Amino acid sequence: MRILPVLLLLSVVASLPAYSQNNVSGVAAEWNTRESIVAMATRLGEVKPILEQLKPEQWVAKGAPEAYVQQLESTREELRGVEWSLERLAAKPEKLSLVVDAYLRVQSFRGKVTSINEAVRRYQNPAIAELLDAYFTDSAASQIQLQTYLRDLSELKEAELEVMESEAQRCRVQQIQRRPGQR
Repeated sequence: MRILPVLLLLSVVASLPAYSQNNVSGVAAEWNTRESIVAMATRLGEVKPILEQLKPEQWVAKGAPEAYVQQLESTREELRGVEWSLERLAAKPEKLSLVVDAYLRVQSFRGKVTSINEAVRRYQNPAIAELLDAYFTDSAASQIQLQTYLRDLSELKEAELEVMESEAQRCRVQQIQRRPGQR
């Protein structure tokens, strides 16, 4: 008899709308999301050669603050972190914690590159800065897609929790209302 509430809860959760089946008002299909994540990671790989062209030691020789050397290394590390995070997310796109991690890492990476880009423009080569600007312009859609996916998945998880809480409360009430001899 104790397994009955658990089975009821599972049946309610299973009867939720199939958001993972590409419901227009819900979360995108898992295969589609995975495809987008892999494409984003591939696109991110295009930034590596640009970052490798950067020579912050030369910037310092031209009067730039020494902090740019550490900042560029931090940016490169952040890129590795973003790639790692997107790889994990592609393996399990339904995990909210992985989506949050990937989104925050992407945003942090964008901020660091934007800061570095000003030094590139001033102390190295404006054409390289333009390449970085073009990358961010081209990749904006995939970053917005990740943000939308994060929001949609969060809303889905909240709805699932509300249903589970409601069903658990209903089961508690049923247990309390039973007569002592019926257990």
